[in-house]
Amino acid sequence: MFKRALNVKYSPIKNNFVLLPDVYLRLVNSSPNSALVLNAKSKSTVVSWLPYGGAVEPHEIGMNALMSEVLGLKEGETVTCSVVTDVRSITTLHVSPVAKKDLEILMMSPTRIQNELLEQIRIVNRGQVFMSWISRSISVRLQVDNMSPSLSYGRLENNSELHISTSVAGVPIVTEPSSPTLTNGHSNKKPAEESSSSPSYRKRVTERKPSTKESIFDRVERHLDPGKEERELDARIANVIKRDNKPALPKRNSFIATDYDSTPPDSPCYIATGQAIANDYNDRIDGIINGLRRSVTMADMKFKEFENDYRNGSSSASRESSIVSPADSWTDIKRTMKKERAHETEFRIIAGKWEDEAPISDVYVTKENLPSDFDTTQVYNLRTTGDKEYFVNVKVINDKEFPRNRYPTLEMNENLMKILELKPFERVILKSKPILLNCLDKLELIPSKKLDESTRDPRRRLETTFKNHIIDNTKLYPLLLNQDQVVRCKDQILTVKLWPMSLKCATIDSKLLKESKIDVMSDFKSVSHITNPEPEKKEKDEEGNVKTKGHHVTIPKFKEIEDECVDRLRDSLCLIDSQNVPVSNNLLIVGLSNSGKTTLVNGILKKLQEKPYYTYVHRFSCIKNKGRKPETIQKDLRVALNQCLLHHPSILVMDTLDYITQAEDEQQSHDTDYYNKVSDLIRNVISEYTSHGVISVIATANNLEQLNKRIFPRKGFHLFHKIISMPGLEKPDRETFIKESCLNSKIRDRKLINWDKYANMTDGYKIGDLAFFIERSIYYAFKKNPKEPTLMDENLKDALKVTNEIFLQGIESHSQSELEEADIPGDQIPGLEKAIEVFEEVIKWPIELPGIFDKAPIKLPKGILLYGPPGVGKTFFVKQIAKTWSLRMISVKGPELLAKFIGQSEENVRNLFQKARAARPCVLFFDEFDSLAPRRGHDSTGVTDRVVNQFLTQLDGVEELQGVIVVAATSRPELLDPAIIRPGRIDRHIEISLPNKASRVKILKALSSTLHIEKNVDFKEYAEKMDRFTGADIMSFLTTANMDAVQEFLDSHNSDEASQEFVTITKKHLKTALSKTKPSIKPADLERYKHTYAQFINKSEPTPLNFVGQKATLA
Repeated sequence: MFKRALNVKYSPIKNNFVLLPDVYLRLVNSSPNSALVLNAKSKSTVVSWLPYGGAVEPHEIGMNALMSEVLGLKEGETVTCSVVTDVRSITTLHVSPVAKKDLEILMMSPTRIQNELLEQIRIVNRGQVFMSWISRSISVRLQVDNMSPSLSYGRLENNSELHISTSVAGVPIVTEPSSPTLTNGHSNKKPAEESSSSPSYRKRVTERKPSTKESIFDRVERHLDPGKEERELDARIANVIKRDNKPALPKRNSFIATDYDSTPPDSPCYIATGQAIANDYNDRIDGIINGLRRSVTMADMKFKEFENDYRNGSSSASRESSIVSPADSWTDIKRTMKKERAHETEFRIIAGKWEDEAPISDVYVTKENLPSDFDTTQVYNLRTTGDKEYFVNVKVINDKEFPRNRYPTLEMNENLMKILELKPFERVILKSKPILLNCLDKLELIPSKKLDESTRDPRRRLETTFKNHIIDNTKLYPLLLNQDQVVRCKDQILTVKLWPMSLKCATIDSKLLKESKIDVMSDFKSVSHITNPEPEKKEKDEEGNVKTKGHHVTIPKFKEIEDECVDRLRDSLCLIDSQNVPVSNNLLIVGLSNSGKTTLVNGILKKLQEKPYYTYVHRFSCIKNKGRKPETIQKDLRVALNQCLLHHPSILVMDTLDYITQAEDEQQSHDTDYYNKVSDLIRNVISEYTSHGVISVIATANNLEQLNKRIFPRKGFHLFHKIISMPGLEKPDRETFIKESCLNSKIRDRKLINWDKYANMTDGYKIGDLAFFIERSIYYAFKKNPKEPTLMDENLKDALKVTNEIFLQGIESHSQSELEEADIPGDQIPGLEKAIEVFEEVIKWPIELPGIFDKAPIKLPKGILLYGPPGVGKTFFVKQIAKTWSLRMISVKGPELLAKFIGQSEENVRNLFQKARAARPCVLFFDEFDSLAPRRGHDSTGVTDRVVNQFLTQLDGVEELQGVIVVAATSRPELLDPAIIRPGRIDRHIEISLPNKASRVKILKALSSTLHIEKNVDFKEYAEKMDRFTGADIMSFLTTANMDAVQEFLDSHNSDEASQEFVTITKKHLKTALSKTKPSIKPADLERYKHTYAQFINKSEPTPLNFVGQKATLA
């Protein structure tokens, strides 16, 4: 599949991946769990590729020079590439160094292989030799010996085990190697055991070379030898059996070595055992030796019993039944020794409270979380991932809110977690301790604070308190004490030291208490860092400001989304006992800024972090990683996901993902390559870690269109399984939020506040805007009366002005208070009665009477077209209407949206409508609309054609244009594209004609209301002479008359007198101004407008344009 022929090119990368060209990379990335097959010289090799390209030419494939040499390829050689899908995962990988030099390097830094292998290779082939880089200049060659399951090739995963052999070219080497795995988790998988009687094993054992320096293994083997007497006993038994022609028994030392050290030195089991002893039991070697001595003694007793029975030759049935075959005898010994082995169980830790006087060493678990063979009567050694140890008692409790899922969980009090430096949801290992020796000589009690010497015998009192505590808590079972354990006795907190100091733990009861000596020390040891609760951490936002905790206000539609997301994550992460199979489930929450994405995420996480789910949450800030190198982002993301994997089940939160995975530009640029590379890395890393289902990702984005197609493709593999769009706030939602937020703020409010009014005035506000509005209102209340703040109506009004200025930038938010004395109210402009009636139906009624229109769900008109000659007041009318009815308005001149870059004009249209939707109810006013939406097919560049198409999409597309009314004004309606003004779009057409005589009189009176005019002036006289005057011409007439009056007044008065008197306009001034002012529309133009408008109303074909040329669309 996807075959290509490519030329090999050496690349400086330090791994076993290959670099593919961009075109081929995009093609193969569409296939998940796939690999690349390289065919050259009749030899095939399966490899994996890097998730980003760009470093090679379209006909090249890049790889490291050393890797190319191992594969037998040279630079410039042609290889045939093809893709294979559904590559199976490998659970265990066995490798060995190729040369002795590789082994020496490997033994010096085995952990580097563990940490770096997944970064260097993902696909391995049986028998393959591959490179592993320890550093930039040091590398080793490793050969794949075997893999499980048995495959010809496979994929390494995070939980794959790596076993490294210590033999080179078949020669075993005795050393203390390591057996690293590809994760920090604990694996219960055991390699196949090899019998000590096999010839291959005997040969390898005899080939062992003695070490010049005695190691831990030599000490163990030396103590396994019981001495001369034991060897003579073996010889006597062998002679007895040989004499009677009976099958020989295996030697005791052979059995002991088989049980503990029987595997060959180059086998994975031997390596794992040796490393565990070398690393974990250096300080406790004597204890191990003593345990082995007990096992040898048991074997010796069995041999002696068998020897006596064999020699006596008892014929009774009971003796015959007790003397079984040699194989059965050794099976019994083996079963007995297995009982002495410590049982290990891994648990997940959750934090609990230190209850009263309960021992700090008690941990709690429910019956459902216990394995079937777990014995709660034993003492357990608790070991953390940081190799800290503590001995604990496991108590079974019945708590309905305790986690009941597939993850064994243990509750530990917070104080013990501080001692062990544990964090919630980390893993610990409980290892049973079958034998606990009580060699207790003395107890030392160290108080947590200085004793009050003024009281009588304070040490004696403290000792008595401790003894009473022991007696009260050991009625059922002994009390477990660790070295330096903190004990709470009523109002006293003590530190207990055990003597001898080498004793790590001991059990004590009332009987042992009488035999033990107790000393109370005069010094004190503070344990406040353990017993005192930690100060509450203050959350900060992306800018580092401390977040203030507000009261949670429940909005029904948000609650439904929150519950749905919690159910999905709960089931996919197996947080309930009815679900046992984890499923990958990632969520993407999309919404504008302040739309409530963070609030929704916090609500989801709060439910999943608390009882009974206890989910681990890790946050990855995309804003802080913007602009960083892709490799650095990948490294930090892997660290975060590794933490999630270590504390699973877990959720990774990625805020504002679109900051670092922006969509591609139409023009290829450096930024485009950067975002593509980052998107590829993020997608591959998240897919890798979330494929097993124990990790889910919740990401937020402002706009789905701004996400890179590698993160959110239109088809194919999807990284996110659920897309959630943030809903807008309706009036009931806003009213609930405002009212409950004010009531929860613990501030008095007057009952006269009209919450319904402010719900209407905040239409278009998002949840973040409303929260800011409430905060400002409370601030003004405190500012006015700090002692007894009272929330009043004026506080809300002042806050609303501020929030409108901040959140409605670029949007004109009008109110009736803006009308000046000279202004004519929009619904009282003379001559526009018909237009006012249409505006009331389309704009005012849906805003003031939403209930009526909700009950009659018919699509409302979306737009109004105003047309008429220039200067008749189309723009003036719309602005006055907005002020009179307190509307929000976005005013746009047609040419403002046009840009020289391809695609920029359409984007400007989309952004404009999106801005209007965010501020609804809003009037979107387009002046000179004919320049923005002309008839398609008459533009040589095709720019306006694409703009018209975008307009049509916004007006009548998939996304509803609800709450936004489009008002367009033009003088040439015949030039508009017919599709825009058809029914269902901008379908209300209103002609604004020249004012008649009566209208001109009203306009003169309204405009001259603030001027000082003689009382005997009759405006009807002048209105009769203003034929063809527009509203702008009438305004110009009054302005000219006023200026003539001012000029005459200044000529007859000095400047001091002029500043104190009013200027009066007389008939003379009006007559002079009328003679100077001429109508702006000529008769011929007026006739042409009338003819054009008549054709527009009758929908007849317009006069054809004299356009010569051919259309050329630039794309």
